[in-house]
Amino acid sequence: MGDHTALLLLMVATLTFAIEVPSDESVGLLAEPQVAMFCGKLNMHMNVQTGKWEPDPSGTKSCIGTKEGILQYCQEVYPDLQITNVVEANQPASIENWCRKGRRQCRGHVVIVVPYRCLAGEFVSDALLVPDMCKFLHQERMDMCESHLHWHTVAKESCVDRSMNLHDYGMLLPCGIDRFRGVEFVCCPLESQRNSDSEEPDDADSVVWWGS
Repeated sequence: MGDHTALLLLMVATLTFAIEVPSDESVGLLAEPQVAMFCGKLNMHMNVQTGKWEPDPSGTKSCIGTKEGILQYCQEVYPDLQITNVVEANQPASIENWCRKGRRQCRGHVVIVVPYRCLAGEFVSDALLVPDMCKFLHQERMDMCESHLHWHTVAKESCVDRSMNLHDYGMLLPCGIDRFRGVEFVCCPLESQRNSDSEEPDDADSVVWWGS
């Protein structure tokens, strides 16, 4: 009887633990949740299961003017994800098949826009790849709370000061909707520097050791 009771308690404890462990809603998604806007047309959002852009599901939403509104829209089109913030994408996207309000047919012409990334859950900084001969850097200012554009400019100018190009970057330390206290970035040599470095002979290869 005692062994049977102990087994039941173990099963209950295991079931309770399984229920309490939070699930990551973003695991298994094919694409990152994003929204895009082009005034006069319905908003577009990324289908995270197919990796394709789709028009506003309600057929009514277009051209949101505030960051708070964009965050709310992300939460509407991704109700199953815990969207907590938004940030402008680093690169523009070419999106086709934009629809006008009240029209079922959508034209196939391409429009290049900068989407907004809909950030789910607790903020995690981007994992940046650092190619050969490049440098990983970061800057934080706890007394500042600035936009994506501001920190992009900081990263770009920091690379220029080193006679390098900005290769990639990501925001750090969110302090508001699409506002941050820092930036991480990767600077890479200019193309001319890469070519000159590759043409220089390697001293190690030119040394001949004849022995004693």
